Amino acid sequence: MSPKVAAIVGAAHAKLYDAGQPARAAELAREALRIDAHAAGAHEVLAQVAELSDDVGAAFEHWLAAIADGRSQAVGLYLSRIGHHRLLRRTQRQRLAALLVDIAARHRSYHARDVAQRYLVPLLVSLGDVESARDVIRQLGLVRRFRAIAGFDNLQDKGYDTPYAPETEVKLDRKYPGQRGMVSWRRVEHVGPLASLRLRDYFYPFHSNVAYLLSYLRSAGEQKLMLHITTSSPIKIWVNDRSVLATRRIKHANVRQLAVPVTLARGYNKLLVKSCQDKGAWSVSMALRMPDGRPATVAVSDTPQPYERDRRPPARFRAGSALPPALAALKRGARRSYWIAVALGAAGLRQIAGRHLARHLVRHRRDVMALLYAARVARSQGELQRATQLTDVGRRMPKPYRLAFELERIRLYRQRGQLDRAFDVVAKEFSAPNGGGGGKGKTRIALSPGQRAVFVELDALYHAKGWALDRCRVSQALHRVLPDAIFPIDTLASCNFELGRVRRAMGWLRRGVRLAPASQSLRRRLAQALARVGRCRAGLSVVRDVVRDWPTRVYHQMALGHFYRRCGNSDKALVTYMRVAAQAPAWDRPYQAMGLAHFEQGKITKAVAAWREALERNPDDSRLWDRVSHLEPLHDPVLDKQRPSESDIAAVIAAGRSVRPVEGASIVWLLDHEVSRLMPDGTLKRVVTIVRRAVDRAGRDALGQAKLPRSGLVKVIEAYSIDSRGRRREVTSMHGRRVRYPTLSEGAIVVLQYRHIRNPSGYLRHHLATSWYFQHPLGQVVRAQWKLALPADRKLRIAKQGRSISHSKTRMGNVVIHTFTSTNVPPLRPERSSLPTADLLRAVTVSTVPSWNYFSSWGRSLTEDVFELDPELERALVRLTRGAKTVPDKVRRVYHYAVRAIRYQQDYETFIAGVKPHPATVVLARGYGDCKDKSVLIIAMLRKLGIKAHLALVRTRRVGRVKPEVPSQQFNHAVAYLPPQPGIPKGRFLDATAETLDLDTLRHDTQGTLSLVLFPHGHKLVPIPYQSPEHNRMDVNVHLTLDADGSAQARTRLEMTGHRAGALRKPLQNRQQLRQYGQLIVASLYPDTTLSTVHVKGERTVLKPLLIALDAKTVGAARKEEGALRLRLPRIVGAMPMGSAPWSERRHPLFFGPPTLVRSKLELVLPEGLRVQSRPKDIDLSGPCFVVHGRWKLDEAKRTLTYRQETTRSCPVLPASRYPAFRKAVKTLKRALEEEVVLSAGKQKGKKSRKGKKGKKGKKGKKSRKKKRGA
Repeated sequence: MSPKVAAIVGAAHAKLYDAGQPARAAELAREALRIDAHAAGAHEVLAQVAELSDDVGAAFEHWLAAIADGRSQAVGLYLSRIGHHRLLRRTQRQRLAALLVDIAARHRSYHARDVAQRYLVPLLVSLGDVESARDVIRQLGLVRRFRAIAGFDNLQDKGYDTPYAPETEVKLDRKYPGQRGMVSWRRVEHVGPLASLRLRDYFYPFHSNVAYLLSYLRSAGEQKLMLHITTSSPIKIWVNDRSVLATRRIKHANVRQLAVPVTLARGYNKLLVKSCQDKGAWSVSMALRMPDGRPATVAVSDTPQPYERDRRPPARFRAGSALPPALAALKRGARRSYWIAVALGAAGLRQIAGRHLARHLVRHRRDVMALLYAARVARSQGELQRATQLTDVGRRMPKPYRLAFELERIRLYRQRGQLDRAFDVVAKEFSAPNGGGGGKGKTRIALSPGQRAVFVELDALYHAKGWALDRCRVSQALHRVLPDAIFPIDTLASCNFELGRVRRAMGWLRRGVRLAPASQSLRRRLAQALARVGRCRAGLSVVRDVVRDWPTRVYHQMALGHFYRRCGNSDKALVTYMRVAAQAPAWDRPYQAMGLAHFEQGKITKAVAAWREALERNPDDSRLWDRVSHLEPLHDPVLDKQRPSESDIAAVIAAGRSVRPVEGASIVWLLDHEVSRLMPDGTLKRVVTIVRRAVDRAGRDALGQAKLPRSGLVKVIEAYSIDSRGRRREVTSMHGRRVRYPTLSEGAIVVLQYRHIRNPSGYLRHHLATSWYFQHPLGQVVRAQWKLALPADRKLRIAKQGRSISHSKTRMGNVVIHTFTSTNVPPLRPERSSLPTADLLRAVTVSTVPSWNYFSSWGRSLTEDVFELDPELERALVRLTRGAKTVPDKVRRVYHYAVRAIRYQQDYETFIAGVKPHPATVVLARGYGDCKDKSVLIIAMLRKLGIKAHLALVRTRRVGRVKPEVPSQQFNHAVAYLPPQPGIPKGRFLDATAETLDLDTLRHDTQGTLSLVLFPHGHKLVPIPYQSPEHNRMDVNVHLTLDADGSAQARTRLEMTGHRAGALRKPLQNRQQLRQYGQLIVASLYPDTTLSTVHVKGERTVLKPLLIALDAKTVGAARKEEGALRLRLPRIVGAMPMGSAPWSERRHPLFFGPPTLVRSKLELVLPEGLRVQSRPKDIDLSGPCFVVHGRWKLDEAKRTLTYRQETTRSCPVLPASRYPAFRKAVKTLKRALEEEVVLSAGKQKGKKSRKGKKGKKGKKGKKSRKKKRGA
């Protein structure tokens, strides 16, 4: 390229990537092409500008020309923008394939050759040249033979951090427990027509799975090579037991590779790969190349060989391993930075690409291409709010350059479910001037030469609406413009099927197959259509061709078996199904199909055997379970032996007549029995037997229906009732997971026995963690027994609650049976102000989870990347902490921001979002989040400030206490934990969901609980203590101006911090509710009190206490009696620690909650002419859990009588044994607070007068003693 052309192209790049002027950039690029028609950089600019305008045709031509420039090293970068477009015509694909063949054969760069070959493979397949694609694959130098093992659990990404057995040992003859039974090593070879090994073809389940691939590489000598990896999922790779790659950040990569350096020793070298699939595609490929890109020469063996261990430290993952060498040739600046982001995204590192783009846009704010790509990356990551913000910035561009951003807006609306808004964008931005509304299916798209992508979006909108006819119309219009493109033909076939036009759909499918002879989808659907019109043999022929081209695809092989069976050849169908079962042995579908084939042949025994194999792999199939149990009842030797038999139940019923109900029982549980068996894969099989007797009408009504488990498979074994005369009556109905009994009377007995199978689910799916209760509210239990059978290698952790629960262990074959028994259990009588019921019932909690470390490793994996900040969040943090110099001040500002600026709201777009926090950047962009999200934002900000902060999992008090002896998922809340550090002498918890609480006060239901703190490399159970009473304080000041007739003017001031203030701040922002609350307060002063005014301060901030000021008038403050006024203390001033303790006794602890402090003051202004005749005594009372001090003071000069009281409740829970003493102290306090102030018109009678009398009496006493001595 001449210097002049280079200068013009450089200016074009600056206008596009720096200045954001696509029109001017296009002018400069055309000027450069007039001098040098092949300049790749100029074609790059024009291709980008065409994409901004949705001109797909022009973009393709320019990308093709840029790739064809042999002087350019950026072949892979350009191919990432062209290679897989859905709207390419067949002629365009043929031209691109010819160009890639030429590059693969003659380009001077081996890296460019490799990239061209990888993009060429799927292109050749789309053109139907499968054999040529296989030839290209053989030239890539892939590692194609492995020993493989899979089936390990990766639900919620836990498998990445879990070192399953193949990581620590390679024993090919051993079996290991997997998600669906035992798994073992087997041979896997890459034979498909694509460059990656598709693991979903071999390993079931097809999601949330972990696979290990093992191979041995033989090198003639020591070699320093580059290992090129393409993967769709998080991956770990070891070479000679040394970790050379470990990243969980990669998701759904295309043909773009990672390249990591490896050293092969002379001889054999062990290669172990761990692939952790979540959902969707699951593939991996590896190739060894020289540093300059040439293929390396190694021999591959899948049989274990001796090797020398590499004891060097693990290699650290660097995002630079995803960057192609071509980027090194680009000049530093906006263009190079943009292409780095594109390369990262193509490699599946979209999260890293998003952060890179955020920094890029700080430096190059006008880079319109980076803006568009950042919006796409944010949308793919689920950061819809940020994607919307970026899209709105791009929409400020003039037409036609904003059309790409309008397309992005349509996608965002569709992803949010706002389809009508998306139609409005189509109608406004893309329809012809006389077009109709997009929402009615009448939009006429303004077809510019090349504008096509809007058709794809419009089709997606119609499909989401279910408007098949509209899809057909818009696809027909696109087909007229692109007659040899696959997309409109595919869509026309689909919509015609939906409309029931099978033969018309077949016609479109045949056209599609002619354009793409190797297409899997088109040919499969064509075969199905042929079968629907009765042409079974023709459909079978089509499926055979599909299997020939794609021999490892299990779904195609299953379809082939179905066609064999449908066409009457059951023997070939069975052979095909068995081949699928051998390839994917954990999959249940081939066994189901085999069972059906055997059943059609009348071979019932073989059918049942095959179906049993299917149920072992998928025990959640209720229909198949019913079918098998109908043909041949299912038996489990452990459950059948341990469960009560019919005679056992009859004996319980006979003995139950003589059982005398205890006081408070409405139901007598004659037998509460369950036998459970935990299978190795986590499936739980149960047989539950319940025999109950109604004592009274409440018990009779409660027994009218019984609820069955809401999930899993349920089979009722016995369900009937025995009336008071001993007559048996069957149930009236069983549907909706409920069993309904006929008319019951007091004394009737109901029996229910059912079998339940619960499929494993959740992170702890292979483990059992549950509680079993031996006691029931209002239910007397004669005998309760739980038998739990576990595999012999499982260790059970146990926590008992309550008395008289026996535990024994027995062994039965390869299982250990734990038996827990309790007899004659009284009913739990509920009491007010008690601990949670779950903490009072007699129960046992068990878990097979090995340790808290096992559990916490999952929690850490979910928060791996959520604490990272982007430039926007860093700028917000700088603004937030400007001027803050101390650690407490910084913490206070960050905490206040998370509490007030980020709204508490749950938004679970996916199942995993319910347990995995969103990244801090997403939380900030949305402006809302749940407890995990808000805590993550706090932690990310504090860590950026150099303050240690960690995520803590909490179990709120209402659901019961944490049982530390039993590691399991016991938590339902998350907060931030700040360990002791400089500036924070004591550990502190921050709960950002307490949006109306004072910053220093924790929620009442988290205090006094036990948290699990997740450190970066460990965990710790840390108690959350109750806070001191000062955190929950209320100051009450009542100024009472009393008149001689007993009426008064009352001025009341309340100042609150803590839970009472938190509960009031939000409702008191409403003026009507504020006045209603004021009326409640003044009503607690005296009868006949009328509110005059009420004001509030601090209701909109948590930085200051809540202040409420009330003015009121009362006509009955004091009562007249015998010429005196008698006045009692207002209830709001004489605070009681816990009501008046009305219960004479308690069986359960009395729960108060966090400690409180109430300081009260009454200032009584006396009327003219009245004096204090008597007043109550001062109070100094110390009772269980509370202390009260009350002091009276008379100021005669100011004519005021003042009473001050301070009530401190120090303990949150009072044991039942201390309740009588507590009640006695409360009664004493109540009597003291009921004493009255007596005012009269006479001389004041107080302590002085009493002292005078005492003095006179003393003198008289002295005189009498003298007389006695004289006598």
